[in-house]
Amino acid sequence: MTVTISKVSDLADVEEWQRVEELSVPVDHPGLLADPVEEAISLFRGDGRADRAVMFIARDGGEVVGNEMVSFPLLDNLESVMVHVTVAPDHRRRGIGRTLATHLFDVARAEGRSRAMGFVASPMDTEGPGLALVTSLGAQRVNENLRRELDLRVLDDRALDALVRDRVGSRADGYHVVTWVDRAPDELVDGAARLMGRMSTDAPQGDSTWEPEAWDAARYRDSEAVVASRRRRRFVAGAVDDTTGELVAYTDIGVSMIRPTVAYQWDTVVDPDHRGHRLGLAIKVENLRQLRGASPESERMETWNAASNSFMIAVNDALGFRPVERTTHWELGL
Repeated sequence: MTVTISKVSDLADVEEWQRVEELSVPVDHPGLLADPVEEAISLFRGDGRADRAVMFIARDGGEVVGNEMVSFPLLDNLESVMVHVTVAPDHRRRGIGRTLATHLFDVARAEGRSRAMGFVASPMDTEGPGLALVTSLGAQRVNENLRRELDLRVLDDRALDALVRDRVGSRADGYHVVTWVDRAPDELVDGAARLMGRMSTDAPQGDSTWEPEAWDAARYRDSEAVVASRRRRRFVAGAVDDTTGELVAYTDIGVSMIRPTVAYQWDTVVDPDHRGHRLGLAIKVENLRQLRGASPESERMETWNAASNSFMIAVNDALGFRPVERTTHWELGL
């Protein structure tokens, strides 16, 4: 077996890269499907200014046996890269994964980066082979996450009403909930950006060395453009302080317009000065209502939380999410 690695250079290559994802994601993440090829095309084009992705294909002879991608942050975390390595299911346990990972580390070093980061998924009750591979390469576990899933088809509006009534009630007096789809209102975009910046500091990071991200309105608008380029819709709910008019809590859900069956809970954050009012629960319930009304094709929603994030896990458990997969965040000094 002789594995050759080539950089993705045109749309035909993107389609080959994507085929590995189509084969692998349902195997590696039960219940999930690969993102549509439009998302891979957006990555290849370099949509957005926050990071730059470089994609590669691995072949054995003329057969595609794996893919890989390295993402270079461009606005902050300039010493780091995020890496993604996939070996097609029929070609595993032949050393291909090690070859691909080593290649990506060399690519990162060549561009002056000194730290690689990534995620490895495992079943709930055991550790998957990917974790053994990165550990053997010298990587360190820095955080543990759980993927949780919510069946939207059995979600009961009356149960949501009761949840807000019993758990939120008058605690959220002095705030009102706002919603939008795709584009933040001009008067709220600064608040949305500020809260997104807090995600890099407030969400439990374990021992990760990921640095705080600097967000402003321009960066948030750029993220909206990237979501649109990947043919996704973004459903957002937030809480506004009645006294100041400031957006103090934020949550968003991403849904592919091409494969809307699975929705993804993205970010949820509440300003520290406004915690204790159950705003996280209030806005997540309202965003669920918005999602169900606008995207009835969505049957399930996926979310990832740090295993130590007891507050958000409690909210998700109350909404009916159930754990289905573990994900280990790892880092390797280059």
